[in-house]
Amino acid sequence: MELLKTIRNKIGLNQQDMATLIGITRDHYAMVESGRRIMPAAAAEKFAALLPLLQYEVPMQPKGYPAV
Repeated sequence: MELLKTIRNKIGLNQQDMATLIGITRDHYAMVESGRRIMPAAAAEKFAALLPLLQYEVPMQPKGYPAV
């Protein structure tokens, strides 16, 4: 998902660092980010806790998706 990658980049983390912070392997995180796997609920909660670290506004409309 492009949005996950955007958020990760804006926080300033690589995939390994993000995976470690949220408690999953880098391979699993890479598959989540590419849309091939679902993020476990516990990891999603940890990911959400990192959102206040964003220094810039992230567009909430991922590329390729119609506007709501």
